[in-house]
Amino acid sequence: MKNTETHTCPTVHILGEWIRNFTDPSALNCTFDFQWRGGAVPSRSGLTMVDSEISIPGLVLGFVLVVVFTALPVSIAIFNLRHRHNKFVRATSPRLSLGITVALVLIPPGVLLEGLVYSSHAYDFDGTTIDHICWFDVWLPIFGLTLLYGTLLAKNYRIYRIFYNKKLKIRHDDRLTDGALMLPVLLFLLPVLVLCIGSIATGETRHDESIIPLQTDDSSYRFIRISYCNVANKVTRLLLFAYFHVLFLPVHNTRFPDHETQQSIWT
Repeated sequence: MKNTETHTCPTVHILGEWIRNFTDPSALNCTFDFQWRGGAVPSRSGLTMVDSEISIPGLVLGFVLVVVFTALPVSIAIFNLRHRHNKFVRATSPRLSLGITVALVLIPPGVLLEGLVYSSHAYDFDGTTIDHICWFDVWLPIFGLTLLYGTLLAKNYRIYRIFYNKKLKIRHDDRLTDGALMLPVLLFLLPVLVLCIGSIATGETRHDESIIPLQTDDSSYRFIRISYCNVANKVTRLLLFAYFHVLFLPVHNTRFPDHETQQSIWT
């Protein structure tokens, strides 16, 4: 295809629209004049569309890995709860650690679900089914990360209060127990829940498609069609980005006293 002037509309877009049964150049949403090579719309016999696909063995392997990475934190959580009265286990805050376990259980399934969306056309999933899979693919890891960093933030807050309290009476403050700190952790999930419900209700969380050229020459066009999950609203993405930074930065930037101060506190 030859262009008569500099343009910003990519060739893939033109061919993609043509694939979707637009054979009239005037139907293309481009702002420049062009002509097909040879002066006529090329034959469709040279078009090959390939659907992205992860093989069944690959999906089975992904499922096995998800089970393994889910079973590991669950096993640790069961051990901590069964031995929660042991002084060493008690020092790890087993109830708060349960929140971390739930977070780690929510994150891995997103990898498997992404594989299903990627292979959706190859396995003949309809659009509604793909959108429903995207709900879980997008939001389960987001809830998991929020719960993970919310729990770590609660743990850091308690340690910070203990280390910087000179009288040390704060160690026995009921506001710093595992049960009391779980309430703000759950409240951290509330903004994400609101964004999740709003995004799903308005259809913003859905699957999109990209058509990418694999091989193109004078006589043939070969493309791959890829499906992926997306939160379409930029405002929602920006709010999630900002909210995660609010949780991440305090966790990563908390500074504690030196080793000698810690020894004087715990002895």
